[in-house]
Amino acid sequence: MKVVFRADASSRLGIGHVMRCLTLADVLAAKGAECYFITFNSLVNLNAEIKRRGHELCLMVMSGVQDISAMGQGFIEPSNHMYWRTNLQLHDANASEKYLSKISPDWLVVDHYGLDYRWESAVAGCFAKLMVIDDLADRRHLADLLLDQTYRREAKDYDCLVNSACIRLCGAEFALLRSEFSENRKTSLHRRRSPVLRNILIAMGGTDSGNVTSYALDVLSAAKLPDNVHITIALSSSSPWVSAVSKLCRELPMPVKLLLDAKNMAALMAESDLALGAAGSTSWERCCLGLPTVMWVLANNQKKVALELESSGAVKIIAGTEGQGPQLTDIIHRALSEPSVLGRMSSAAAAVTDGLGVSRVVQRMEK
Repeated sequence: MKVVFRADASSRLGIGHVMRCLTLADVLAAKGAECYFITFNSLVNLNAEIKRRGHELCLMVMSGVQDISAMGQGFIEPSNHMYWRTNLQLHDANASEKYLSKISPDWLVVDHYGLDYRWESAVAGCFAKLMVIDDLADRRHLADLLLDQTYRREAKDYDCLVNSACIRLCGAEFALLRSEFSENRKTSLHRRRSPVLRNILIAMGGTDSGNVTSYALDVLSAAKLPDNVHITIALSSSSPWVSAVSKLCRELPMPVKLLLDAKNMAALMAESDLALGAAGSTSWERCCLGLPTVMWVLANNQKKVALELESSGAVKIIAGTEGQGPQLTDIIHRALSEPSVLGRMSSAAAAVTDGLGVSRVVQRMEK
């Protein structure tokens, strides 16, 4: 089976779209599939990781677009999906079709907020089946299979957006998580039966485009935490804030461990008692391991997920950084004085997803 993925990463978009496609590609490749990635060559990318995992990389070049040389420097980034959807879809389709027509895949998997039925129609005939990965439910698709791993998402949310024959996999039980998370789930949940706040993990996504990590560190340094509370930061080396965060870690009055490009995120999460993190695809990783989370909402498309998770009791939301220091400090101090708070959050998080979603998705693709 040949499978082509169309997904992008960038400093503002983050790496979540490509990462979840990689998770799916790895499982398919283990079953003998040939996997290809068509991606825009942003300054922040996962090109090396795609190749390291043994998949083919197809870098997109869009002819006919003005100032193409500036695109990788933020002039037009994939994160501006409304601009992409309105102005660049056909250019994108033309560039993608050059690869698709040569590969002729059995499955085309599209994970991109800037593409809709117009793009899909333009490349029709170059593939056998189309799978769309979406979180927004805000545009039409011509998909044979649609995946929306948003917590509490229902198939009926796409009634007017896909045809009746489209198979819809909706809800966090289909979240595309690497096997390491389901493998660490039992151990992680067991250690939370008697919760105590000792280890805090700060992980604001691959790039942390808003430098929320530094803000959280400033708040924690002023919160007068006990000496037995340890802080670990997980950050990508491609983040523009690596130097600033590293400098801040050296200046803080408490010990802080900074990990760049950590390869053992499941183990790190399993060993942590509380996470400070952004809303997004890592939400399902934390939930699988029952990790209580203070969650930052940094983009409009994250609001629904964050509010649903907060209503379930799995997370506490922090809306931005301006003036939110007292709220974060209060949450930390309450977790220290009332460990049962962590226990309740952990139970709620663990009920969201079991981490086996990728197997369920692959089974439907194979059918």
